[in-house]
Amino acid sequence: LIQLCFLEAAGLDEMLTVAHRDMMLGLRQSTGTGYVVHLPLDLELGAIGDDANLTRGVAVLRRTMEFLLPLQPAGWILHFDFPSSARPGFDCAPAPFVAWADQALAILSRDLPVPPAAIAIENIGWDLTLLAAPLVRHGFSICFDAGHLWRAGFSFDRFVATFGPLISIAHLHGHDGQRDHQALEKLSAAETAAARNWLAGFRGIVVIE
Repeated sequence: LIQLCFLEAAGLDEMLTVAHRDMMLGLRQSTGTGYVVHLPLDLELGAIGDDANLTRGVAVLRRTMEFLLPLQPAGWILHFDFPSSARPGFDCAPAPFVAWADQALAILSRDLPVPPAAIAIENIGWDLTLLAAPLVRHGFSICFDAGHLWRAGFSFDRFVATFGPLISIAHLHGHDGQRDHQALEKLSAAETAAARNWLAGFRGIVVIE
């Protein structure tokens, strides 16, 4: 599998071309290569109360997904993120944040062109377990990024216990406490052991970032 990562919505016009898609279709047909699509990272779908931004984000997602559906992606990865100045605290789940997330996830599950179970919401710099209830309620799967989790100081065991069989995709990479997406050798012995033990029973997609 190849992970196709779209960093910014502004760059989609350069990337979503028939020539690019035909090239990837040819690669799939000639070699059996499959794809996982990481949807644009900068949509800030969790911006509380920003209905206009959510509407724009849904439109970007629909455009991207509908264009790439002929590739038959094995999965779709999505950040449900916030403006950096408005990220929720790590120790509690403020009611307005959870209520907005519930509303936004309901719209995404309804308006995107694939079932929500095919869309894996990725943990990033905050505690995704805060949204466990609405994520389960609306049927999304989970992309478990162990490097993000360790860099932010959250519990590996708690994340796995919370989301368990909902995890369909795993991202693995090292970190140095400040920067992530480092070589796997940057992981501590304990982190390496935790990942190895969990992966032994995992049957989803693993992406080395």
